[in-house]
Amino acid sequence: MNLIIKWYVRFNQIFMWVLCKVLVKYILTVDVSKTEIQPSETGRIFISNHITHLDPFILVGTLSWSELRRVSPIRPMLAKGYYYTPLFFLAYPIGCYPTRPLFPFLKRYSGTAAAIRHARHGSTLGIYPEGQRVKSGRIAPKYGVIKILEAAADMDIYLIHVERVGTSDKHFTITIRSDNSVRAVKDPQVIMDKIFALEHNTHTP
Repeated sequence: MNLIIKWYVRFNQIFMWVLCKVLVKYILTVDVSKTEIQPSETGRIFISNHITHLDPFILVGTLSWSELRRVSPIRPMLAKGYYYTPLFFLAYPIGCYPTRPLFPFLKRYSGTAAAIRHARHGSTLGIYPEGQRVKSGRIAPKYGVIKILEAAADMDIYLIHVERVGTSDKHFTITIRSDNSVRAVKDPQVIMDKIFALEHNTHTP
């Protein structure tokens, strides 16, 4: 069953990738500075700040076809308040799972427990340590990211920083860097400091 779900999500993410490409190239202005996502035998974790609902779509829209094939299926967490709404019928097919369960018996299908299980099944994780959108400034990140890193200690880590340019809601920069040193970090604030310290060198995606 896990294999069926994995291929179901991968298939749906192809269509999501096409839509994200349109978003990044024709609707938004996105300046990209990135490390190419390399083949991996152990899987990957994307760790990002979170300033807008568009963050995951901007990330996917910057991936090449070969990169998408390497990282799919991507399994991002989605806030409980969005997941258990009519958005479920979009979120579930593209690989999202809730940050918290609707009922206690669903705990293993949400949050840190679900992330660890998805990682062990070979999926790419998408994690926002801040736990919510932070349009400006900084907030204390959650420790769940450390538990995930400890359980998936050999996965390749990519740090992602998304930033709004000026006051525009359509112009963003995104910086993606490989950083496996994060595997050994025990403080989520250190991870976020690394994300906000990423150097952005703009080029055309």
